[in-house]
Amino acid sequence: MLYSLVILVQKFGTSVTAIIVLPILDVVGFNPKPHATNTPEAIFGLQMCYLFAPGDLRGDRGPGVLRLQADPGPARRDHRGP
Repeated sequence: MLYSLVILVQKFGTSVTAIIVLPILDVVGFNPKPHATNTPEAIFGLQMCYLFAPGDLRGDRGPGVLRLQADPGPARRDHRGP
């Protein structure tokens, strides 16, 4: 029962995100068709929607700003002793 409630809330959150983001993309003039030409303002609007939309729409479950991670590179070793 609890699992079904969690899934219901998750799906509701995803639909609310789509209800908010899609009209914003329409207002900024973004054209989602393949090979469409979009203005720099439309591309900027798409970037801002991707950056600030809740993560469920993008699939990473977190704000884009907080999900940026630097490449950790090779593992560091401590060379202080034998």
